[in-house]
Amino acid sequence: MDVLTEIEASYEFAVALAWGDRREPLSAADGRKAIAYLKFAFENGITDGAVEIGNMYAAGRGVDRDREQARQWYGRALEAERSRADIYGLLGDACLYIEEPEGVRRSDDPEDVRRAGAYYEKGASAGDVRCLWQLGDRYFRGDDREQDYNKAFSFYSQSHQRLWEACSFDEEQVEADGSWPDLCLRLGRCYLHGFGVDADPAAAMQFLDDGDRACGIRLRDGDLSLAETRQELDREIEYLENNSCK
Repeated sequence: MDVLTEIEASYEFAVALAWGDRREPLSAADGRKAIAYLKFAFENGITDGAVEIGNMYAAGRGVDRDREQARQWYGRALEAERSRADIYGLLGDACLYIEEPEGVRRSDDPEDVRRAGAYYEKGASAGDVRCLWQLGDRYFRGDDREQDYNKAFSFYSQSHQRLWEACSFDEEQVEADGSWPDLCLRLGRCYLHGFGVDADPAAAMQFLDDGDRACGIRLRDGDLSLAETRQELDREIEYLENNSCK
């Protein structure tokens, strides 16, 4: 086995160890082993080694949850590969979201919101899918800027277009992307309630159904990060069904 193959094999082994079955907890011993292999991969040129260590700390996977450690590892990944716009999204998420055993909750700290928004703006300017819809959220909520549904819908639409382009318009790839359920929720909600666009119940149902189906698959695979998204999708679908009968 040559050196490059050994490094790649170490990375792939660590990822499989850390995330192979999300439905089961990862022991501290396996967490330490995965991080050791990921560090080796990162130190030998695989940027995603640092990204995955950050993901482990963000999720508390085999280690104690530690948002600061997650941000530090994402920061190291960004220093190693400045062209990686997606890492800005991970940094923003590490500021804004707190993963807990029952799911993910959003931080209420204004400084966390501000820092997250700054990272999302940088990623969005480089065309990152997640950063684009997260920046849309900033305008939708009016957290750290003036509320503007038109701008929110514009960023959601840009994210939708960018995702399809990034996946070469392959439907299976789009539906497998981690941003797809969240993006479907946001576009479905806008079309349902007329936020930034004319209300269109048919378009709303299409997006909401697509997002609900994708959420179900990922939750069955043990990805609890989408539990809240699934609940919001179900609420919007129930609202649409109740009001379509009137």
